[in-house]
Amino acid sequence: MNDKGLKMSKINLELPNLAPNPFLNGNLKIEVAPVKHAINSAMSYLTYVHEISPTKAKKVILNRIRKQGKDPIITINRRGVNRDKNIEYIKLTQYIQEAYEEGHCLVPSLTRYSKSEEDGGVDSLHKGFTTRNLVERAKAKHAAADAYAKKEFWEASELTNLQKTLKLLNNAMSGAFASPSTIHYNPSAHYTLTSITRTTASTGNVMTEMLSFGNRCYFDIESVIAHLSTTILEIDHNIMENLLEKYNLHIPTVDEVMKMIKWSTDLYWTGDDDDHYIYDYIKHFTDIERCLVMYNNDLYHTFLYNPEMVSEMLIRLGQRVDEVHIRRPIQSDYYNAQPEYVKNLMVHICLNDLAGVKFKPEEYEGTQLLDVVTATMCNINEVMFNYADFFSGLFGNDVLPINVGSTKDMIRRCIVLSDTDSTAGTYEHWVKMITGNTDYNQFNVGIATAVLTITGLSIENAINVFTTNMNIGSKSKNKIAMKNEFFWTSFAIGSATKHYFAEVAIKEGFVFETPELELKGSGFILSKTPLEFRKKSEEMYIDILNTRSTNKQISIVEYIQRIVRVEQDIMDRVVGGDYTILTTGTIKDKTAYKAKEKNASYMHYIMWKEVFEAEYGKQDRPPYVTVKYNLDLDKRGKYTDFIDGMTNLPMKQRLLAFMEKYDKKTLGTLQLPLEIVSSVGLPKDFIPVANVKKIIRNNCGAMYKILETLGFGVKDGSTLLEMGYGEQKWLDEDDVRIFTINRMRTMDGSTQYDDMEVLEDEKD
Repeated sequence: MNDKGLKMSKINLELPNLAPNPFLNGNLKIEVAPVKHAINSAMSYLTYVHEISPTKAKKVILNRIRKQGKDPIITINRRGVNRDKNIEYIKLTQYIQEAYEEGHCLVPSLTRYSKSEEDGGVDSLHKGFTTRNLVERAKAKHAAADAYAKKEFWEASELTNLQKTLKLLNNAMSGAFASPSTIHYNPSAHYTLTSITRTTASTGNVMTEMLSFGNRCYFDIESVIAHLSTTILEIDHNIMENLLEKYNLHIPTVDEVMKMIKWSTDLYWTGDDDDHYIYDYIKHFTDIERCLVMYNNDLYHTFLYNPEMVSEMLIRLGQRVDEVHIRRPIQSDYYNAQPEYVKNLMVHICLNDLAGVKFKPEEYEGTQLLDVVTATMCNINEVMFNYADFFSGLFGNDVLPINVGSTKDMIRRCIVLSDTDSTAGTYEHWVKMITGNTDYNQFNVGIATAVLTITGLSIENAINVFTTNMNIGSKSKNKIAMKNEFFWTSFAIGSATKHYFAEVAIKEGFVFETPELELKGSGFILSKTPLEFRKKSEEMYIDILNTRSTNKQISIVEYIQRIVRVEQDIMDRVVGGDYTILTTGTIKDKTAYKAKEKNASYMHYIMWKEVFEAEYGKQDRPPYVTVKYNLDLDKRGKYTDFIDGMTNLPMKQRLLAFMEKYDKKTLGTLQLPLEIVSSVGLPKDFIPVANVKKIIRNNCGAMYKILETLGFGVKDGSTLLEMGYGEQKWLDEDDVRIFTINRMRTMDGSTQYDDMEVLEDEKD
């Protein structure tokens, strides 16, 4: 019995029960005829809204096209018999039609490629190189996962580096295509790779948004009408009619369909001035047509109007089962025969069972673990079989979400992160809709992953439509794919691009015994920051993620207090001349710098030699590690005052000579040899003019970015102390916030004591 009271009947299976993937449409055909589809779409709107015959509607449209339509003339480079290029001019529609007539592959950038070897053509010389790297990378990733599971961390690290290298080799090909300095220079190939990758990722984005949260790329009225008309024209109405009868689906009213549409359009425009164009169209729809536009590729709205049916399906699909028994001698064969999506869903459902286990069925013959694993797989297959018509009817057709090429402008509801080749979304709202809570437990993970699986298989079908229309050879189509790689229990995104931190529970099918921290982005990692401050940042990452994954409230105040204490500690240590709070760097050999010597980091070596060496010791020639000491001498007036106040006259003369010799007017940073500084300390003359604020910001940069993920911004160039958050105490009692200031530290290191203030701010 599971948490929702559903009980699976006990089944004894003598043979493996494998259900086919109901999401993949095996009858797809190339369908690229923009003019025909535009005419059909416009005809649908005119015949419904103006209640005229299709013949008359088509006549009106064709007349409009003759007067205003344009078929642009494009310039193409066509290769001749001897592979030389010839410039030609051709109509766009003719160019597209010709591509398919000649069996060419037409990519999103509209470059055409001749047939591949598998279809009787000739393969590129690069294909073997990239294909081999793909195969070897997959082997390295698999071996790294095995090594990690065995706690052989050094080997796992080496294998991970190997797979990264193989990835870089393939990625470098794209760069080589775009670089005139290489023999691989071929700009169109670079555009081809980029456009295919971005289209694939964009497909993942729009499918996830529409299916998981009912959010469609309805930027304007034309997009809405085009998508509605395509849906009712291209999907077999008999399929929807059968689903209505079998599952007793709710038939939405015109107002309900309009509400569904406004769920998306309200993100882009509001007001009813133009909504009547849409309403006048859908009010003529039949019951079947309203169901099609409401439910196709939209599990979210299917749930809203059919909650019992969808809830039962998702609970069954995502449940752990140990009552279904497959005969033990064939359990390993049954496991190995499963498609990847079944294995992936099973791992998430059984994450407590598989924690820390690199699962190989042959090693678990005769165990309860293998019973549970295969029983859960059997259940997944059974649900897929029972709902096959539902999945194929609503998520396995060739009518995809609109505006795939414009996702950069899309306002998103559940996609939390997107890159050129990846997308990540949250399914927390599904857990809350079905269970009423967002607790992190195995049952809720099963529900979330059930929706993820449906979404992933729908994306697979969408990519299948995409590759079919590109006319990619049948053996190469599966090279373009998206798969589930990470499962994060909690996730926080930074304000900068590609910056986030997350708690990873599952990676590449391996369940960690304890979720691991993943950091992305130099602003969060800050590898040159002293270890003690990186550890303080890491403590904050882990605390926030753990708090979120346990469904507790996060207190911004707590983290502000932590950082203020760090800032105050750094301030005290700067005054004391502590070099361990400084970030590190490297001065390289002179030949490594392209800039003139006086403009390079190498200049700091010259400065040490001519200014500091006589008093603090000789430093060997670079390369060597440095500490970066920020000075508050970046203004001419401050520098002049500092020079006038120097009491170390020999050093003053050396410094003046150096500054005059190299025509330097100010001093912003000293890069000092770490080895010498760690023995003799920082140059005492410069301690009073340290740029305390910059040193604090260098060490607390990651912590400030953490606050941004919680909705609190630290002003650029400032610190929390400077913003007025001195040593303080915050209390939340009965919705009243009490803020007391004990003291305010000034940036020169002194302490300014104030009378205690108590401010009461009633919360809204």
